[in-house]
Amino acid sequence: MPTDFRGSALRVEEHLRALARCSASPSGITRLYLTPEHRAANGLVSGWMQEAGLEPRVDETGTVIGRREGSDPSLPPILLGSHIDTVVNAGAYDGCLGVACAVEAARVLAREGATLRHPLEVAGFGEEEGVRFGVTFLGSRGIAGTWTPDLYEAKDREGVSVRSAMRSFGLDPDAVPRAAHRIAAYFEFHIEQGPNLAASGVPFGIVAGIAAAKRFRVTFTGKTGHAGMTPMAGRRDALCAASEFVLEAEEEAKRIGRGAVATVGDLVVTPGVTNCIPEAVTLTLDARAGTDEDLEELLSRLFDRSRASAARRSVALERDCYYSSKAVACSEALKEILRSSVREMGFEPPEMFSMAGHDAAAIGEKYPVAMAFVRDAGIGHSPKEHCDAEDVARTVELTVRAVRAADAILP
Repeated sequence: MPTDFRGSALRVEEHLRALARCSASPSGITRLYLTPEHRAANGLVSGWMQEAGLEPRVDETGTVIGRREGSDPSLPPILLGSHIDTVVNAGAYDGCLGVACAVEAARVLAREGATLRHPLEVAGFGEEEGVRFGVTFLGSRGIAGTWTPDLYEAKDREGVSVRSAMRSFGLDPDAVPRAAHRIAAYFEFHIEQGPNLAASGVPFGIVAGIAAAKRFRVTFTGKTGHAGMTPMAGRRDALCAASEFVLEAEEEAKRIGRGAVATVGDLVVTPGVTNCIPEAVTLTLDARAGTDEDLEELLSRLFDRSRASAARRSVALERDCYYSSKAVACSEALKEILRSSVREMGFEPPEMFSMAGHDAAAIGEKYPVAMAFVRDAGIGHSPKEHCDAEDVARTVELTVRAVRAADAILP
C-alpha cells in the first residue's frame, strides 16, 4: 500500500488533542451526552469529516455522521465509527481513536481517488458509556433502530430525562426512528483497555464477540435505630444485607468462570449517619458474561442467595434492571477481512473476547459487525490512556484496508 501513514497518525493525534479540550473538567476529560461539550465535539468532528470528503450531519439522536456516496446508489453503506462521549475524568483514546482514525481513513481513500461501490459512513456516537443517563448505546441504537420507549424516560442525577435533554440539544425525540437505516457492515477500531496485546507484541486483536451485560439498581430496606442503644440481636441493618450481596456477587462470578464478572460500583446508605443503623441501601450491580445463558445463571443464583440472606436479616430486597444487552458474535466474514488485512501488514492477530460493551454490540443485534482491538498502554477510563503513534498509523492503514476489502466482497 503506497500511502505513508505517519502523516495520518500526526493528524489523528492532533484531532484527539482538540477533542480532549471539549471537556467539562479541567483535568482529565469529561464529555457527557447531550451537553455543551458534546455539541462542541460534534462541531469539530463535522469539520474534519468535511475536510476528508464526507458530507457531515447530526442525526436524530445527536450522532455526528459523515457520508461519501458510492458508485452504486442501491447499496447500503459500510459504516465505521465509535463513540465520542466519555466517562468522568477520562483519557483521550477511548472511543475517540476509532472515530478519528475512521475520518482519516476516509480522507486517505478520497485523496487516493478510491472508487467504492458502497457508500462510506463514519459515525461518532453518543452515550455509549451510559454515564449521564445510566443507559448505553443510545446513538448506535438509533442507527440500529432498537430504541425503546423507556429510554426516553431515563434521567440523569439532576432529574433531567433523555427526552428533555434531547429537546434542549435541539433534537426532536419523536424523530428518533428516522435515525435507523440499513447498513452493509460495521467496523469498529478501539483501544484494548487491557494488557494482553502489549504483552503479546502484536498491535491488533480480532474481537470474536461482545459479552452479555445487565445493570441493576438494588435496594435493601431495613430499620434504623440508635447505634448505641439498639441491641445487636434483632437488628434489621440494611448495610449488613447489602454487604453480603457484594460478596455473593463476587463469589458467583468466580464460580461461573469463563470470564464472567460482577461489580457493585455505587452504593448509597441512608441515613448515612455515624451513630444510626443504616435503614436503606441502594447499590448498582453490573454483571457480564460471555453468553446469555452464563449471565442468567449468574444472576439467578445471586438473587436467590441474596433474597435468602436478606430474609434472614428481616430486610426487604427490591431490584430494577435498567440496562440489558445480549451477547453479540462478530461476523465471521468481517472478522476474516480484518484478520487477512492484519496478516498483510505482517502480524498474526490473536482472537479476543470483549467483556467491555461497545457500539458494535448494539449494531450487531441487526447487522454484521467486526471489531479490532488496538494495542495501548493497558489502561482504560483514565487520563493515562495512551497509544503509540506507530500503532495509530497502523490503525488508519487497517481501516483503509478493511474498507477496500469489504467493498469488494460485500453484496
